[in-house]
Amino acid sequence: MANVKSAGVREMVIDRCLQDRRGYTIEKLMELVNEALLIDGLRPVTSGNTIRNDIDNIANRWKQAVRREKRGHAIYFSYQDPSFSIFKCQLTNAELRVFYSALINLKYLDVYIGSAVFPELSRKLEEQLHLDCYQLPILLFENSPSGEELEHFRKLYLCIMTRTVVKVAYQQNKDGPFRHVIHPYFMRQKQQQWHLLGYNETVTNTVCLPIRCILSIEEDKKAVFIPNTTINIHEYYTSLHETDTLWKI
Repeated sequence: MANVKSAGVREMVIDRCLQDRRGYTIEKLMELVNEALLIDGLRPVTSGNTIRNDIDNIANRWKQAVRREKRGHAIYFSYQDPSFSIFKCQLTNAELRVFYSALINLKYLDVYIGSAVFPELSRKLEEQLHLDCYQLPILLFENSPSGEELEHFRKLYLCIMTRTVVKVAYQQNKDGPFRHVIHPYFMRQKQQQWHLLGYNETVTNTVCLPIRCILSIEEDKKAVFIPNTTINIHEYYTSLHETDTLWKI
């Protein structure tokens, strides 16, 4: 989380400086960035390449030209358009998809707030996206995934959003490893463990697979995704104490 916060502070400072037509050198940018990082109790930047990469990331992500003006032996960086700021930009479609997914989860996890904000916001997002968004909640959780689960968690989350079939290798206890083709629907946390719920094409049954047991995940983008018709999401999200027998592989 510290790395994410550090990157956010760096981009905020660099973005503000690049709006100045006079421009800033890498050395001066690093000095200003480190002042801001120290105020937030974060580790300072020790390499100018970190600042250069941040500038390149801003230029590429927001398709914004950055001027590089050489004066003497120094190079000064600034936006081609000084009125531009990354904090004035509209969200990208990918970012809107993430926001839309979070909004859907809010509808189910917080009945009062979700019911109040969902209809109008979801309508506006659908109109702006013009995309086939994932219409059902993806997560049910109490805490965020642990470090050992996070890599698989991120990949599965994206596969659920994009309706991508996955080939999963997993091992429970001393049995396995097993390899199955799974159509992922959503994930939930139960008793401090994250589980993937979906349709197991290999054994033609619904599954509830502990993510910690997954050894590897391979996307199969050529396979035709089978939509969920077996799990009633509405009932499932309001019932937190159902037995596991229905969901075993």
